[in-house]
Amino acid sequence: IPGEPLFRSLLFRGEETKGVAIVPKRALFVMGCEVVRLLQLTQHSIVPISYQVPRKSYREFHSDLFPDTSSGEPALAAAEWFSGENKQVTKATLDPAKTSKEAEIPKAKPSKPEPMPKKAVSPPEKESARAPAPPPPVTEPSPAPSKPFAGVRVSKFRHTVSVVMHPSTHIDGLRGLALNVPSDSNGIQANSERVAFPLAGSGGRIAVLDLDKPGRLPSHIPFVENSVPVLDFAMNPFDNCVIAVAGDDAKIKLFRVPRGGLTEVVDTPEIVLRGHYDKVNLVQFHPTAQNVLVTAAYDFTVKIWDLSSGGEEKITLEGHSDEIFAFAWSLDGSKLATVSRDKTIRIYDPRKSTTPIREGAGPTGSRGARIAWVSDTVLFVSGFDKQSLRQLILYNAEDLSADPIALLPVDSSPAILVPFFDLDTMVVHLAGKGETNIKAFEILPDKSPHFLEVAPFTTTSPQQAVAFLPKTVCDVRQVEYARALRLTKASVEPIQFRVPRAKPQYFQDDIFPETRIVWEPVLSAQEWLQGSNGQVRRLDLRPEGMKLLSKAPKEAPAAKKFGPASDSARFKSNKEKKDELVAAVATKLEEQNAPLPQDEMEGVDDDEWDD
Repeated sequence: IPGEPLFRSLLFRGEETKGVAIVPKRALFVMGCEVVRLLQLTQHSIVPISYQVPRKSYREFHSDLFPDTSSGEPALAAAEWFSGENKQVTKATLDPAKTSKEAEIPKAKPSKPEPMPKKAVSPPEKESARAPAPPPPVTEPSPAPSKPFAGVRVSKFRHTVSVVMHPSTHIDGLRGLALNVPSDSNGIQANSERVAFPLAGSGGRIAVLDLDKPGRLPSHIPFVENSVPVLDFAMNPFDNCVIAVAGDDAKIKLFRVPRGGLTEVVDTPEIVLRGHYDKVNLVQFHPTAQNVLVTAAYDFTVKIWDLSSGGEEKITLEGHSDEIFAFAWSLDGSKLATVSRDKTIRIYDPRKSTTPIREGAGPTGSRGARIAWVSDTVLFVSGFDKQSLRQLILYNAEDLSADPIALLPVDSSPAILVPFFDLDTMVVHLAGKGETNIKAFEILPDKSPHFLEVAPFTTTSPQQAVAFLPKTVCDVRQVEYARALRLTKASVEPIQFRVPRAKPQYFQDDIFPETRIVWEPVLSAQEWLQGSNGQVRRLDLRPEGMKLLSKAPKEAPAAKKFGPASDSARFKSNKEKKDELVAAVATKLEEQNAPLPQDEMEGVDDDEWDD
């Protein structure tokens, strides 16, 4: 993005390096202590690689890193060099404060004198006799322009500690995990009570396990059977016992899991939705309205269903010309955004129009994409470019025809980065199938840079899928701001994301604002279909009796171990040091000449020996 410096290296490992070039010093971002920038040439792209020297402050120009460099202006003309002359190229400073001042001074340009109007000829006057020129008009000094932010923004989550919880909380002994889940599906769903994931085998099996029953699983576990291969599934956020399953038979089936957990195979759905004419690849519940379900299929349509009336189709959205990769509801549930294989992002207002109200260009790659709402006016998209380089993009939802707000290239990998966005912290976690890490960034929609890197979670074993749990399961006393479930080939592992703080005994209200209650509905299906939006309620996560960090008493600064350098009392002259050394040696010698303790002890009288 123009105007945004590169603060980290981009190591491109996907293709062979064809060549490397170095960028001139004058093009570096010196206020960010960028000392070298290389351009790496590969078969399909040019990748910039930036090298930055870490410093405590980036507000001042560091002259020790940036001496005067070549100005880029020639010292000689060709004729002068051929005639035998030699000159050094002039040097130029890289200090932005000095270069900006020099740029403000306009160079004098020769101009032809304007003809003066003819006057009556008068005898010449002496220079001293001329009347002084009138003084220039007094103008008030204009206020100095505010300086742009020249430092490096860092995230307060940059030192996040992400750890796998104790093995006693794991679900181990998984067998027959489905490894061929379509890329459009996240591959796992979870809530505060249960976790669900597909199993291999005929009939479209889905395992539904209780989180409060960790340990090793038996060799055979009960499951939900869909009768056809599963393409996607979703758990009802307002009813932990309901799961919606989309299959390749163009049907969506809703199953109910018993409150105490599965004890036998469940193969009878409560509701069957029919209306699509091709395979259903996406299914999702409404975030605020109860009994509202949205689905997408390979017939390039999106349908909205009312489950309260037995599964009635209410709205069909049209306008797509290719496969729909993903969709996402806005924060208030009034709009639906989609991203599809035709490289287009569309925004619908379903209750007002079945066609897009806005659309614009999306990611240029065709491997897949994910979309999410960062705010009411900003969209987040994870996708690919033409060279299959993964990238993160922010779009203005009010004007999709405009250029993206920000674009961040990530790396080269075939797996789609599935985003899990936290509105409380503005942190997005990104997980890819088959990878050994979970990336994270803090997003600043209104500030630059818009992506602040957060310490990732790394491990040695690859993951099949990742799901994040509601905020209520987090231990705020340990400053745990997120918890996820990581699905591997043999286990389900919970992961904690914690922020180290100096005063963990206080409630960190800068990290834990009132969270959205996403597990309780705001509206009924009928109210939403009639045009109501409602207001999502919020919950204070502070435990009872825990004091706020913002109201904690401020501690006095610790006393310095050494006084200031200007304090002459801590320095001694050579003569004083010599006298102290001589006195110490003399004292030591006196101690050596002192009588021994046994010499001062009194003995017995001579006559006492006769006895």
